[in-house]
Amino acid sequence: SDLVAGKVEREWRAFPESGMYAYTLTFSKDSRTLLVGGSFSGRVFTVPGGQETVAMTHASNGLTAEVHCAVLSPDEKTILTGGINKEALLWSAADGRRLFDEPLRHDGQVLAAAFAPDARKVATASSDGTVKLWSVATGKLLCSGLTHNGWVQSVAFNRDGSLLATGCDDGIARLWRASDGSLIGSELHHDGPVIKVMFSPSDDTVLTTSQDGTGRLWTPPSQITGQVGEIEDRLEAATGQKLENHTFQVLSR
Repeated sequence: SDLVAGKVEREWRAFPESGMYAYTLTFSKDSRTLLVGGSFSGRVFTVPGGQETVAMTHASNGLTAEVHCAVLSPDEKTILTGGINKEALLWSAADGRRLFDEPLRHDGQVLAAAFAPDARKVATASSDGTVKLWSVATGKLLCSGLTHNGWVQSVAFNRDGSLLATGCDDGIARLWRASDGSLIGSELHHDGPVIKVMFSPSDDTVLTTSQDGTGRLWTPPSQITGQVGEIEDRLEAATGQKLENHTFQVLSR
């Protein structure tokens, strides 16, 4: 569309056969293709023509399931769709071919997903209160210990892929190490469900938005990301004692 005049340049229905919603939209880097997730599939369209080039039906054991999220990997080689059937599926972005017979399973609906910047990992968030990390190359589970007390609505990696932010309808956002799923810092609280989390391009700020009507900016402990374990090891070597239940605080000047 014309952003100045507000003129619609092109309009088409992504799911005309079902009349259902399009939940997620993702442009390719060159803005020439658009990934749409919704109804029972993920679909790729040309821009601005609107011609469908790839269609991926989200199904398991012959049963289709409504898609809540569809995301494109940073290298634009892989697509993930996540559905209400408690499964996420990985696809070839080139031809819509399903990559693995075994789905990425949760115990609840798959609500959100995010690829790491290097496209080697993907995180899935679920109504079962968990976030899981998977290998894109094999489809195998890497880590499953990232938990909340409610539906996890949003997940995001930082720029270098070392941090993961998650937001839950329990009103709490959390930061984790992407390498091992360990929790970092304190909980980020809202007075209502957290519906979106994201990092700033500079990685020095986390944005959370909530149904309490607020958006909040937080400073992550980026100065020690990936270094806390190293600090613990050095202190243990120096003192001869293993440190447990300690909190590291970073002070800025």
